[in-house]
Amino acid sequence: MQVIPVDAETSLVIYRDYSLNEKTTIEKEDYFKFVDQVRQEDFELVEKSQKGLYSQVFTNGIFSPTEHAAFYFHELIDKALHD
Repeated sequence: MQVIPVDAETSLVIYRDYSLNEKTTIEKEDYFKFVDQVRQEDFELVEKSQKGLYSQVFTNGIFSPTEHAAFYFHELIDKALHD
């Protein structure tokens, strides 16, 4: 999956399939149906999350506790901007 920002409120998502055999199998069709179902289910969640980001209640985001490198990188950026 590739996500390409189009503007501040829009992204283009491109799904690609890389396989050794270009032949479409029942398993591949089932997989693509599953991926599409998950994508459809995520639309509502993502749209509601995005609305929440623009609400006055939201002040800042949090990182997953397992994303140590990303958290550290952002701490360095924050420190450099405030020093």
